[in-house]
Amino acid sequence: MSEQQGQTETAETAPRSGGIPPHILWPGIVVAILLMSVLANVVLVVAATRDGGAQVEADYYQRALHWDEDRADREASDALGWRTDLVVQAPQTPGGPTVLVTIADAHGQPVDGLAGAMMVRHTTQAEWKSLELTPIVGSHGQYTAAATFDRPGLWDFTVNARRNGEHFVQTTRRELSL
Repeated sequence: MSEQQGQTETAETAPRSGGIPPHILWPGIVVAILLMSVLANVVLVVAATRDGGAQVEADYYQRALHWDEDRADREASDALGWRTDLVVQAPQTPGGPTVLVTIADAHGQPVDGLAGAMMVRHTTQAEWKSLELTPIVGSHGQYTAAATFDRPGLWDFTVNARRNGEHFVQTTRRELSL
């Protein structure tokens, strides 16, 4: 029996050939798991801050103070019954696409003589870009605005125009695939 015990002890205590010793393998697994966790957190931080991180609305407090007046303006605008049709056209000249806005009254007739601007922003951004609405000569109720879009996705377009004491405000959301 002593020979068998000797052989068994020799087989169990003999170092493995070609394998990683356990005193290195198990701590190595723990270190690898910790490094994977650190790498995953770095990827999440980069992804979360890639677009500028959290956005804060400019003048949010002043806008909140005037919310009632803004809401009354929108209700008066809705009472006009005017509607917009918005098309983003591919760039025909260097400088970016143009936004074609057609504004019609409650009866479907074009609304001419408006002066105003269009505010544009990507839905993930707080900052609005102001674009001047320019009437298209010879076209009734059609206006254009030159724009630059730096990313695909959902964009908000707010038309803010006036004519003879009438104030029109309407926001439209479009998905752009640039």
